[in-house]
Amino acid sequence: MSLLSVRNLNVRFPVGDETLHAVRGLDMRLERGETLCIVGESGSGKSISSLAIADLLPANADRRADEMRFDGIDIVGLSVREMARLRGSRIGFVFQDPMTSLNPAWSIGNQLTEGFVHHRLGSRAEARARAVALLERVGIPNARHRLGQYPHQLSGGLRQRVMVAMALMCDPDLIFADEPTSALDVTIQIQLLELFREIQRERHLGLVLITHDLGVVSRIADRVAVIYAGQVVESGTARQIFGDPRHPYTRALLASMPGGKVDARGHLATIPGVVPGLIDPIPGCAFVDRCALAGAACRSAPPPMHDHRAHQWRCVIAPDGTRPDAGPAAGPVAEETADAL
Repeated sequence: MSLLSVRNLNVRFPVGDETLHAVRGLDMRLERGETLCIVGESGSGKSISSLAIADLLPANADRRADEMRFDGIDIVGLSVREMARLRGSRIGFVFQDPMTSLNPAWSIGNQLTEGFVHHRLGSRAEARARAVALLERVGIPNARHRLGQYPHQLSGGLRQRVMVAMALMCDPDLIFADEPTSALDVTIQIQLLELFREIQRERHLGLVLITHDLGVVSRIADRVAVIYAGQVVESGTARQIFGDPRHPYTRALLASMPGGKVDARGHLATIPGVVPGLIDPIPGCAFVDRCALAGAACRSAPPPMHDHRAHQWRCVIAPDGTRPDAGPAAGPVAEETADAL
């Protein structure tokens, strides 16, 4: 039984008289001790997906799914109180910006201990002892003194480590980490990623890491889900995604990584255009207007989902490289995509 399984998750928001389809038919699976990285451009639905699973969406959101199960528990059918209890005790969050996620009016110690006392029904003394131990575990020196400090008195790297410690206070089975390294310099990024890996090995917890940084993904991921326009367009092991990417969007992302191909002027490849608006229905492939390989079949109907050895991708291009409207692709799709961008 998977630690987390999600099938056909849809999230919609009212926008005036219209509806924004932020997440469209998303599937996700996570095993214990596994790291799943969710990647995609800003606005692709990465963060909304995690907030939907944890039932942290705004009140006006419409969240629906055929299945959402956490450790065998049907979380779609839980009451607000039951979900809050589960989220506080067994699901941890590390949000993107600790300066806005931490309460500036509360000390670090109060913010660390409150959840433990509420959900684990422990004493304040037990909570403080655990907070000190976890601050030391995440590499914060003079941890007991830090309990009396406030967020503005800490550096960005220390605040992010506090967020990791806070997520671990109730010993969760699952942690969502939303862009946890985006505001940190490279040295601190590496230290934080190593910390995640060490803690995961020790506690055998599931980790969902949301990022747009493929360099981070290559360091830590077991499996990868690539999201575009609110929909998973490719998923597989890290080895499959980096070594044999199948969807043109995935290949374009990889081609635009630092160290990738450069053009005649020495510039890195870029993906032209922007993520489409999600107000109107998308009859075909959402990537069609930005894809160098798009044909008539890409516009007429939603692309099929291929599954080859648990490597899935949503595209009209078949595993053998053929397209229904153009026959065999001219050369490897990865090269054709990268060259065209």
